[in-house]
Amino acid sequence: MTTNKYDIFNFIDSYLSLETQIKRDNEQKIVEAKASFCNSLNHGYEKQQIIEICQNFVKLFIYTKTDYSSKEDSEKSKYHIFLNYWLNYKLRTIANYNYIKTGFFNHLNKHYKPLGDTVNMNDIIYEEEINYIKNMNMLYTLYKNNDDLTQGNISYEVFCKQIKEKYNAVLIKCFNDGNYGFCEALKNFNDYYKQNKSNIMKDYAGKEYPTLPEFNLFLGLHNQPLQVAKLGSELIGGSYIPSYDEKYVVNRGKYSDLKELIFLQYNLRMEENDNAKYSVMINILHQFIQYCNENKNELKLSSFMKEFIESYYNEKKNEYEKIFNECSSTTETNTNTYCGLYNKCKREFENELKLIKEDAQEYIKRQDDYIQELPSYKLFILQAKALFQDFDAMSKYLPTIMSTMENRRYRRREYYKYLYQT
Repeated sequence: MTTNKYDIFNFIDSYLSLETQIKRDNEQKIVEAKASFCNSLNHGYEKQQIIEICQNFVKLFIYTKTDYSSKEDSEKSKYHIFLNYWLNYKLRTIANYNYIKTGFFNHLNKHYKPLGDTVNMNDIIYEEEINYIKNMNMLYTLYKNNDDLTQGNISYEVFCKQIKEKYNAVLIKCFNDGNYGFCEALKNFNDYYKQNKSNIMKDYAGKEYPTLPEFNLFLGLHNQPLQVAKLGSELIGGSYIPSYDEKYVVNRGKYSDLKELIFLQYNLRMEENDNAKYSVMINILHQFIQYCNENKNELKLSSFMKEFIESYYNEKKNEYEKIFNECSSTTETNTNTYCGLYNKCKREFENELKLIKEDAQEYIKRQDDYIQELPSYKLFILQAKALFQDFDAMSKYLPTIMSTMENRRYRRREYYKYLYQT
């Protein structure tokens, strides 16, 4: 049995094919005799919709059993997770879902036993938590978008628009939720998308294949998933307001692109083309240098600089060098937006930009030297300020800590009282 309920998409082609078969059956008005028990479902004005969902589920299960008949049990369990997701997602389209859900699942599990009487269907088909269903659907539609293009169900233009919107929505929700299994499933999609380029674009010769950014869960100094930008988050913060409906709010204030990068743990969102991507990358570097210049008295700044350089800049160094070389060329006039942004950054921070290009470690060392060369009284003030800042961050946990300590003291007193009395 798979332990990660998001780790089922290695059989995505089969799932999509199964759904296509159900759609074809319905168009031909094929009736499945084993789904006759669905007709006794009765939930008022939504009765017909519920019956159709039930009938389609039975068809899907029958086709699934045929599809996985020769597979290992561990692989079959992934199909079962897909079936449970599919049913939960369809049921949640019913307006009165909360009213009908218990009766529906009871009726289904009582009258339908496709795996025999020895298998408890409640262990396979059951109500799932809403956020999981939303996450699964976001992943499923990413894969389906590829299939829709391959099958000619959507245009190339629609595909490009949707892949960008849907990928970024999943990327943002990954870090918003902090669910490693969900994020890992996005990483798997990223790999799938790149490996299946020739198949997805087979009928679109000459068209540009939209490029997904590299996606990494483990990067840099900390070697912990979803916690790559620890110091960046502590010093600068993120840029999104928590949301669970695929919509998000970007705070377009100071350091906005840098904050977005930190929120995404040094991963870039998908852009429509290289011009847009490189523009964001130059903005990030510009804002990073600006932040470092404006916060030289921050004792943790050099640690943040090291985190940024190792977790992000070094990973994108080849692309940055390409931008630098192209935009520094004197042989031709470059009108790309990112070159204009590069020239602006160079005008404002020429020395810093030059140092990062030539030796980023020296850039970090100069910040360390700056702190070490401060007068002792000024360093003492900065250390005291940092201590109070850390205390403020810790204070919200203090009541819990004190309560735990008091509880332990109470239990110790009761224990000794008991020993004395006995």
